[in-house]
Amino acid sequence: MVSRLTTTLSFLTYLFILFSLSSSSTTILPSNSDKVSLALYYESLCPYSANFIVNYLDKLFEDDELLSIVDLYLSPWGNAKIRGNDTFVCQHGPYECLLNTVEACAIHAWPKLEDHFPFVYCVERLVYERKYPEWESCFEELGLDPKTVSECYTGGYGDELELKYAAETNALQPPHKYVPWVVVDGQPLYEVCSLNCDHKKWALIGDFVILPPRLSVILHAILLFVMISTYGQLMDYEDFITYICKAYKGTATPEACSKPSGYSQRSKAKSIPPVCYRDTIISKLLEKIKSAISFWMQ
Repeated sequence: MVSRLTTTLSFLTYLFILFSLSSSSTTILPSNSDKVSLALYYESLCPYSANFIVNYLDKLFEDDELLSIVDLYLSPWGNAKIRGNDTFVCQHGPYECLLNTVEACAIHAWPKLEDHFPFVYCVERLVYERKYPEWESCFEELGLDPKTVSECYTGGYGDELELKYAAETNALQPPHKYVPWVVVDGQPLYEVCSLNCDHKKWALIGDFVILPPRLSVILHAILLFVMISTYGQLMDYEDFITYICKAYKGTATPEACSKPSGYSQRSKAKSIPPVCYRDTIISKLLEKIKSAISFWMQ
């Protein structure tokens, strides 16, 4: 009698454990097919890329539920160009080419997101703090062996990785117009400053120009019209979590997706531009501004 009771209790305990494990795994972990793809095309020394990685993208890693529905891909190439003999010319100079390659090597050396993102974050934090020459301190800070990454970027393989990222970036459709270029499930999140921006002092794509308030409002409205016609929809890359939640089709919805977006409710004014533009876009925008002003003056 005792042995039969013991057997029954053991069997019931087994069923309870089995049920608990199976139910928890199905409610917490989404399948790979349900995950939302999030791709970041950036360059290491663009201050706006660094700002996005340090102050926005890092929020993903503060929420395990949210991170579990995202397939994050980093592409450190940005607005760089390839010249003859496969040499690279980077928007912010040779040091940017070096750090792009270093980050590419880190992604290759530590393929798992949880392994390479802390290193990329560390380097970009130093960029954000204008201490990027100290980037090698990230190895010690994170307890990482620098050998694999060092051999990669000094031995030539890093250049091969960068050529791969260059091909991917140049093949984007629609083509990227600036960095950080954030893509959620194939849809780039365009950044256009709203009419709530500070009209007293704003940057006019190049040199910083201080304009009288009334003239600034008029020129800003023209610029906004030009940028909408150039870029399409008014979407904001800094509010990428909202677009992740909208794109997610799974059943295990993270709690963060049921909350209002903190960024979209923020009233803090921003100036133009919050991005590093490709140099090919500058002349086109200026020509459109000139045309728009000429049309308005007729």
